Amino acid sequence: MIEVNESEKVNLEKEVTQQEPQEQVPSESSPETLLEKYISRTFKEGELIKGLVVAVENDSALVDIGYKSEGIVPLKELSREPVASAKEVIKVGDELTLYVLKVEDDQGNIILSKKRADYEIAWARIREAFQEGKVVEAPVARHVKGGVLVDLGIWGFVPRSQIGSKLRGNKSLVGETLRLKVIELDEENRKFTCSARKVEEEEKELKKTQVFTKIKEGDIITGKVSRIVDWGVFVDVGGVDGLIHFSELTWGAPKHPSKFVSVGEEIKVKVLKVIPEEGRISLSLRQTEPDPWEKVELKYPVGSTAQGKVVKLGKYGAIVELEKGISGLVHISELADEKVSKPEEVVKLGDEVLVKVINLKKKERRITLSMKPTELEKETPPPSKSRSKSQERAEHLATLGDIWRTASKD
Repeated sequence: MIEVNESEKVNLEKEVTQQEPQEQVPSESSPETLLEKYISRTFKEGELIKGLVVAVENDSALVDIGYKSEGIVPLKELSREPVASAKEVIKVGDELTLYVLKVEDDQGNIILSKKRADYEIAWARIREAFQEGKVVEAPVARHVKGGVLVDLGIWGFVPRSQIGSKLRGNKSLVGETLRLKVIELDEENRKFTCSARKVEEEEKELKKTQVFTKIKEGDIITGKVSRIVDWGVFVDVGGVDGLIHFSELTWGAPKHPSKFVSVGEEIKVKVLKVIPEEGRISLSLRQTEPDPWEKVELKYPVGSTAQGKVVKLGKYGAIVELEKGISGLVHISELADEKVSKPEEVVKLGDEVLVKVINLKKKERRITLSMKPTELEKETPPPSKSRSKSQERAEHLATLGDIWRTASKD
């Protein structure tokens, strides 16, 4: 009998142990594990699942859904719009999101629907937009009574009152994309109502807030004329309309606002006042140019003469414009040496006349003028030796008369 010592015994046991086969544990990717998963996997109707198209026929498609057999997508369940063949809308290799219609039909097949899955995904997106107040974009599909239908994967209704600025008379909107908010949602009947007007109003309010935060009194900014009225001009300065009062249009003689600007014209304006709580911005067009009254004492000192145009006639005399922004009054008593009953006896609108500055009040922006020949003569050069004084005066008066009679109007 062969004796084995203890150390050899231990070594021998190790060798035997190492030679014994180890139990094999299948990996998750092994065929056995995958088959077990395929067999054990369960589906329920109404579930959304992923699938890979493995075959396409005219009337259906086979989809690998990780099950012991492929799922079937019938032709009518492929698209919301009718198609003649499944090959028109999908191809082998496409990954699809599918809705489980039936877990097993009469032949044990799982029946799937891409059309229904698209519908459920669209409805979830619409519900989210409603709950979170998100803006969505959708093309107009067709006009219907009272509004239009838009396509968000599901037909949505936009009432005529909610279409917003896109609606102009009987213009067709089919094919145009609207930016919308879902304002009503009927979960039970899967219907929803949208508004483009609400989006426009909210964006306009946001722009208004940004404008009132950005602009300051005294700023010179660019805007676009949006509307002209008798008493002023509205200017869009970035989504908000500011007003130029007619008195701030020009330094010159007041005229109808349409004489200075036109709708759509871009102009530079000065910000006079910003009142956010009232949503008001006051603007000036004339203050973007130098004030002509700043140097009036240098250009029109008392005693000087100047050429001007009659721009207004009234009970007390005539207003004569010396230049844009500077006008003075010729009192009726200063129109002629003789007594005048009304200004029209001497001048008419548009006449070019020679006047003399007899008073100037810069702070009050007032100039008093005279057209009396005797006043004007004080500034007339001495007569030449070849003419008598009476001849010079007669010639001077004749010249004034010619001016009064032949000057053109505005």
